[in-house]
Amino acid sequence: MKSLTAAAVALAASTLLAGCDRQEQTTTAPPVADTASSSQPATPSEVEHRAAGTVTAVTTDTVTIDHGPVETLGWPAMTMAFKASQPNQLADTKVGQSVAFAFRQDGSGAVLTSIAPQAR
Repeated sequence: MKSLTAAAVALAASTLLAGCDRQEQTTTAPPVADTASSSQPATPSEVEHRAAGTVTAVTTDTVTIDHGPVETLGWPAMTMAFKASQPNQLADTKVGQSVAFAFRQDGSGAVLTSIAPQAR
């Protein structure tokens, strides 16, 4: 009986060692990226997006625009609010006005980088 137990222990040990050996063979470090030749993608707050639309509401610090698709984001046409990025940026903006505009996304929403009247 003692030899049967020793055989069972030997079998278990060899199975365990074989499993460890296989795991070492299959676990490898991921390849190291060549950072010298690859460029990091821009974060959303670094990318400027452009669109055109019609102003539906305006306050001193936000403008709501019914705009066409934003190709760079894959957005369909929609109506949304944009925050002014600087004081008085919206001073000459009027409801009903056609505008071309640019914006960046940040943690709190879309922030205008530029807005200008556009001929219809």
